[in-house]
Amino acid sequence: MTEYAAYFDDSGHPDDQAAVVVAGFISTEEQWLLFEREWKEILEREGMESFHMTDFEKSKVWPQHKKDDILRKLVITIQLRTRRSFSQTVMINDYREINDAYAFEECVGTPFALAGRTIAKNINSWKRNYMENDSKLVIVFEDGTKHKGDFIDAMERDKLPCPLFAGKGDAVPLQAADWLAWEMLNGVKTGNMRPSLKRVVGGLPKDDPNHGIYEKKDLEEVCRTYPGGDNPSGVPLRSKLSKGVKIAYHSSPKKPRKRTIGK
Repeated sequence: MTEYAAYFDDSGHPDDQAAVVVAGFISTEEQWLLFEREWKEILEREGMESFHMTDFEKSKVWPQHKKDDILRKLVITIQLRTRRSFSQTVMINDYREINDAYAFEECVGTPFALAGRTIAKNINSWKRNYMENDSKLVIVFEDGTKHKGDFIDAMERDKLPCPLFAGKGDAVPLQAADWLAWEMLNGVKTGNMRPSLKRVVGGLPKDDPNHGIYEKKDLEEVCRTYPGGDNPSGVPLRSKLSKGVKIAYHSSPKKPRKRTIGK
């Protein structure tokens, strides 16, 4: 029996960023143990206790050529020890536009919940296709995200097991997920994939189901087809909602959903 683990982190925020990204990797527990040892060795040689991409990019401790060398070594470790990468991006301007027209947040969830729930679906698909029937899989998300509770609610709504949550210091593979989420968000903001990202994820064809982007047309499709909550035929238009109506997930009928984004 092979034991697998998948680790995910997020980057971006609906308040002030172009997108929200959830990204990470899956591999066997054996490979993750080797990853942790090798990753720590690289960091220790450079005087780092842990790796956080935002802090690393801003740091003035090393000249750029040295930072490029450190990142190259970390990326090689990711390539060597991980089995598959996943990411899901939600474009915030598109989300806000759809959320203005539809009760999207109340019925489907926040950008983080939508991205995390989609990642869970893609992980299940990968599991069916590539994991042995008797294998075990543990999924870990980085703790502390603002809309963590909304993600948990969405998983419970869809009768899916909630992932574990941990800090980057407690689960070293989350530091690799942090790197990938940062790179994906940077690619959205700049329109370019950096060479280090290309080495890990390749060319990212637009139809790659494991690296999806929710744009306006995709969010509209979710509105038309989503069977969640008390609305089995899709997400209702805000203009059609009765005054004072409350929306709740069937899994938590006493917990009305509230809009928090784009008000």
